[in-house]
Amino acid sequence: MEKIIIAKVNRPHGVRGELRITSESDFIKERFVPGKTLYFSLDGKTESFVLKSIRKHSQAYLITLEGIENMNEVEHLRHAEILIDYDELHDLPEGQYYFVDLIGLDVFVDDQKIGVLKEMFETPAHPIMKVETEERDIMIPYVDRFVLDVDLERNRIDVDWLEGL
Repeated sequence: MEKIIIAKVNRPHGVRGELRITSESDFIKERFVPGKTLYFSLDGKTESFVLKSIRKHSQAYLITLEGIENMNEVEHLRHAEILIDYDELHDLPEGQYYFVDLIGLDVFVDDQKIGVLKEMFETPAHPIMKVETEERDIMIPYVDRFVLDVDLERNRIDVDWLEGL
C-alpha cells in the first residue's frame, strides 16, 4: 500500500521519549489522532507505532508513542519521515489537490508540453512547482495566476508561464 509523508522527526525532546516533529500536513487534527498507527521511515527501514499524544510546542509539535518510556527508545527515529497510508487521505473540495497527486503530471503552456512536474514544495508565500524541462528545471508558483487547469484524468496541468520567470 502506498504511503505518504505527513511529517518529519526533528529530534527527541526531553527524557520521557517525546519526539519533536515538523508537520507537512495542513490537517494536523485529522492526521495525528491518538490511537492512530503512524509509520516511521529512515534509511530504507520502516517501523510502526501507535500515537499516544500530540501537543503544539513553539513552531513544531511534540508527540508521544505508546510503549515508549524514555528518549533512548526513540533516538533512532531522529530525522525519520512519518508516513500514513494513502487511503487514509480524505477527499478535498473541488479544485484542491494533494501534492502527491500532482507529481508526475505533464505541464503544458498553450497546449505545448514543456515538461513534467517533479516536485512541489511550500514557501512562506505559496507552493512552488518544480518542472523538469529538456533544458533545465523551472520553478512555477502554484497560484491561480499561473495554474490554469489541473486534470488528473488526462495527466496534465495547464499553466500560464512567462519566459524568464
